[in-house]
Amino acid sequence: MDVISKNISNPDVCEDPVKKLDISKYPKDLRTDDITPFLCEVLKGARDDSIDPVLRPGFEEFNIDPWVQSLTSLHDVGDPRLSMGELMTKTIDKYLPLLSIKLDLLQGGCTIENDVVCDDSGKQLYNIKEKCGADFDPTEEITLENLKKFTTDLWNEKVQKKANDFVYFIKNTYVDNSWKVELITFSDGDLKKIKYGRGIPIFYVKASIYDVARDKYMEKYHKYHFDSREIVSKGLKIKLTLLEPKFLRQNYDNDELMDGLSAPIWPDTI
Repeated sequence: MDVISKNISNPDVCEDPVKKLDISKYPKDLRTDDITPFLCEVLKGARDDSIDPVLRPGFEEFNIDPWVQSLTSLHDVGDPRLSMGELMTKTIDKYLPLLSIKLDLLQGGCTIENDVVCDDSGKQLYNIKEKCGADFDPTEEITLENLKKFTTDLWNEKVQKKANDFVYFIKNTYVDNSWKVELITFSDGDLKKIKYGRGIPIFYVKASIYDVARDKYMEKYHKYHFDSREIVSKGLKIKLTLLEPKFLRQNYDNDELMDGLSAPIWPDTI
């Protein structure tokens, strides 16, 4: 480094340092390019207090919109009640404005006064409630625990809403029209039993009614999410019927039952 310093101080190596700074001499590849011309330019800047110390302009502000829009391709990935795309989109919608405000406060010397973000001179920049919504809390911390709580609450909300829709469908279609409705499952949720085949995480609704004209019982089957069986049971005020897995082997010739169990989960079955 001492050799380089001596060289760039030599007028035979570096041009007159009072000449205009030429940023084009910035090396493209520090591993192979001769950096002497660049060091000469740095020397000029070191001797001129009027020169902006930023050698290159920074990157343009990152535009997250195309990346967020690409998440639409994930809207069919995962659980249909809350897809991966919807979960990520709603999480970004929740935390990106909060992150933006916190960066303004940390980097721009901004302050918050009566829900208004002001710069370091006191100039009002924007109203938080108008920009982010009335329920937005700029003091919320972005932590792993808060993120986990947000996604868990969002999941539970979606599961509850979809289960309520299913309950309404069963009640409106069958219960209110004098059908007999049974809620059937082959597992009590014990994972060890499921592992060893003594339980199957299947849950479905069986609706039956006697058809006088045909002199036979009509049966309808609707499979639903196993993890929502208790919600559906409570909503319909009908107890769950727990059957042994061997029931399926004994009723393999029941075409309606087999079709119902092999069909997609409601509402795709209607």
